[in-house]
Amino acid sequence: YSLENGLSGQLDQPSILKGNINSSADEFMPTLNANGDLLLFTSLREGNENIMVAQKNKKGEWANARSIGNAINTPNNEGMAKFTTCGRKIYFAACAWENVKGGCDIYMAEYDSKGGIIDKVEPAKGGLNSEDWDSQPTISCDGTTMYFVSNRSGGQGGSDIWVSRLQDNGIWGPPVNLGPTINTKGDEETPFIAPDGITLYFSSTGHPGMGDSDIFKTILKDDGKSWTTPMNLGESINSPFREAGIVITPDN
Repeated sequence: YSLENGLSGQLDQPSILKGNINSSADEFMPTLNANGDLLLFTSLREGNENIMVAQKNKKGEWANARSIGNAINTPNNEGMAKFTTCGRKIYFAACAWENVKGGCDIYMAEYDSKGGIIDKVEPAKGGLNSEDWDSQPTISCDGTTMYFVSNRSGGQGGSDIWVSRLQDNGIWGPPVNLGPTINTKGDEETPFIAPDGITLYFSSTGHPGMGDSDIFKTILKDDGKSWTTPMNLGESINSPFREAGIVITPDN
């Protein structure tokens, strides 16, 4: 398997994450802080989508996962959380909240991981949210570029990946569809922008794959606007079943 960023090697076969993370319910859409010792993920163990958090102990093992707290989790669905690089803010999706424009909207919250304190939970300011479904945010390391998923009009079909850039006034600018190189008539979801800021991973049912939904990789070209043809990550990662929600650790 050859990585387009210059690294090469054979990917290991996947193994279940050790520790007390997984349950008999669905767990998905993980994210790590910059140190790699704090994990956020979405779980259905409480009957609806909630954001869970787990910390590595001194032995490097994952401690018991717990709810991120009632400041975010409600009887409705919350999930798809992503850290900013500093780890002090998280972006996530919330559905059916009182101030949601569409089915789900993207929210921001300040988060103190040491004290587990959540503050200033509010909708993302600017053009991210619409009267349609908006979810699954991922933010670049410099905090200025947001990729997310929406089924709003103007896309290629199904759910598409869109990009918005942070303006000088702190407001997110109008989203732009990533176009037909990445988006298809099928569903493109779960984007993750790697620490290098130019490598984008995502899942798709529209590109040629091995099954229900596969994970692909594309790289932003030097023009800063167009992308390389998405590459399937291969059978070490993908299968005839659904793969989605990849996250790359800070050390790759």
